Amino acid sequence: RRDMGRNLKQQSIMATKSVSVLLDDANGHVEPLYMGSCILDRLGYNYTDRVELSFTFDQTASTITLAPADTHCKDPVTLISEHARECPGRWLKSDNAVLQQVLSQKAPVRLGVVVLLQNYQDQILLTRRSKTLSTFPGAWVLPGGHIDANESLEDGAAREVLEETGLTISTNELKAFALWESFYPPLLSMGLPRRQHVVLFFRARVHDVSTLKLQPDEVDAAAWLSATQLAQALCSEGPDDIFEAIVPTPLSADDDRGSTLIRQPMSFNCLYGSALNQFGGGIAHGHRFGLREWTAQARARTSAL
Repeated sequence: RRDMGRNLKQQSIMATKSVSVLLDDANGHVEPLYMGSCILDRLGYNYTDRVELSFTFDQTASTITLAPADTHCKDPVTLISEHARECPGRWLKSDNAVLQQVLSQKAPVRLGVVVLLQNYQDQILLTRRSKTLSTFPGAWVLPGGHIDANESLEDGAAREVLEETGLTISTNELKAFALWESFYPPLLSMGLPRRQHVVLFFRARVHDVSTLKLQPDEVDAAAWLSATQLAQALCSEGPDDIFEAIVPTPLSADDDRGSTLIRQPMSFNCLYGSALNQFGGGIAHGHRFGLREWTAQARARTSAL
């Protein structure tokens, strides 16, 4: 309980410098979201895991407001939205005492952005989270992070990509395509929620991949995957094939570059299934959703040509 209190105090401090997530129930009632309750349930989608939601973003006020897709609000963006079938917020409803304990902490839901980066060879960049991170250590994900107060969604997404990968993207090319409700831990069997995020997925082209430089505190490997490799990686299991990863390697103490990147073969076993799989890897559940949704939308765009 003491650790939970310390963790929530840290979240409260961080939240003062981040974006507030609000909920509009379509009846004119707008309120802040606190960790513990399922967003889809709060909006009336009690028996489904996939819906269309709208959002409006106010950069000046540093707020993002979520609402049902048919809500009449100014300049909404409507996206396919999902959460895990085992969403902790939905299952917490079965134990009201525990739910109220979590909600009473008033830990704010935070906004995250991730970016699906596509290079000139139409490969997609996946990164592996450092094993020292407090959430989803060792999981393979798309690069991203939090939006700072008074920062636009596009500026924040581009900043996070630059910080984690050294790659520069144009904010004009960023297109939002999906939304995910994330809890950590992702299952109640792993403990009560300690983090809850609304995650926006963007896509963008990378025109210069030569500047790739991984931030070692957050990223300890990366890989450019072709469409065929990505389809294989999104399977729950498969053959023990090899893909080429990019791994930072320390240099000598007198070399001010700190580290260099080397190419290293890795087994697809570290990608199969949701993180963390039996090999200590896997693609994070929400990012698997984002990758599948991008694949489906890309096929639809191609079919429409």
